[in-house]
Amino acid sequence: NDGRCSPIGGNGACGRDCNGGACGQTGGEKAPAPVAQPQAQASSTGAPVTPSAQEEKAVASGLDAGADRATDAAGRAKEAGTAKYKQGAYREALVEYQRALELLPPEDTGRRGALLGNIAAACLMLRRVDECIASCESALALDSANHKIRQRLATAHVAKGDFAAARLALEAPGVDKAALATAWSLVCESEQALAAVDAMVSNGEPAKALAALADLETKALFACPAVALKMARCYLELKQYPRVLNATQSVLRENPRNIDALVLRTEALYRNNDAGVETAQWTDPLEQGQRLLKEALSFDPDHAAAQALRKRLRSLCAKHGELKAARDNREFQKATELLDSMLELCQDNPMMIAALYCERARCGVRLKEWPRVLKDVGQATYRNSSLVQPYLLRAQAFQ
Repeated sequence: NDGRCSPIGGNGACGRDCNGGACGQTGGEKAPAPVAQPQAQASSTGAPVTPSAQEEKAVASGLDAGADRATDAAGRAKEAGTAKYKQGAYREALVEYQRALELLPPEDTGRRGALLGNIAAACLMLRRVDECIASCESALALDSANHKIRQRLATAHVAKGDFAAARLALEAPGVDKAALATAWSLVCESEQALAAVDAMVSNGEPAKALAALADLETKALFACPAVALKMARCYLELKQYPRVLNATQSVLRENPRNIDALVLRTEALYRNNDAGVETAQWTDPLEQGQRLLKEALSFDPDHAAAQALRKRLRSLCAKHGELKAARDNREFQKATELLDSMLELCQDNPMMIAALYCERARCGVRLKEWPRVLKDVGQATYRNSSLVQPYLLRAQAFQ
């Protein structure tokens, strides 16, 4: 009543200076009760909201359902891969197995180990040996007692010709040796077969050794560079030089630093030189071989076979240049002496010896040494009956 609103009694329930109800509220009226704010607005001030037990259960159920769906998809992919594997479609099977592995959670070690074994099997059938070995090792890291994976790992090592690694894979502690009997038999039989092949080559039976190697490559050692090089050596002895070049090229494609392949390839070029000694092309394969041997010696400067062969090829090329100069100067006696020294350098090359005897017969015609001409053309045709020039020189000598 004194002109100020008061929270107690009479007028001014609003608490404002209304001077007797100027605010529009009369003395007997009460102020409206404050409206409670919704919970969502109250939480906007920053106070954390604790989820209910029902909400937590719903979230967990959603996560479990997602994991189950991923697991089901992995199972379907594995079944699809197995179906492809049984059909012989190993590449498609490998794709399905890899997809199944990606869908599995990391903690599902049991199924992951089985899938890694499936991947290794598909890789082995595709002859992707290194990938097979990597998958087997990953599977064994999850289950070291799995004898099937150990057998597969040993088979992959045998395919590469690494018998020591194959034995190491089979000699793990805690593994049933009886379950690995097949793999042990494969290792022992493959080693014995390779030893028998070496004996055949030493006894001068390259054709027999080649057949044994082909059978061994088909059955077990299908990714072994040593077997490929042994086959190339047999081809060299059988004078199938293009096959030597193909075999060594496949080895060098996998390992450009394989010195034995470089040396063997050089020998094939050297022995397959069918150009006439009187031509400039006679030195082309010899120079190409020198480049290959130089590369081999850059990897191993002390390689004895590469050193000896390169020295011989360089000497032949140098003497060929001297021979050309002697012929051009009509120094046929000197040319004959150079040919004699060249013949001593290539006693292991019948084709080249035949060409050198033919050239020496040509020098004999110039020197009119007819008995020697007849003897030289006989040596040339004995080693290479496809040459034409020796027969013409023989006819000239008879005249």
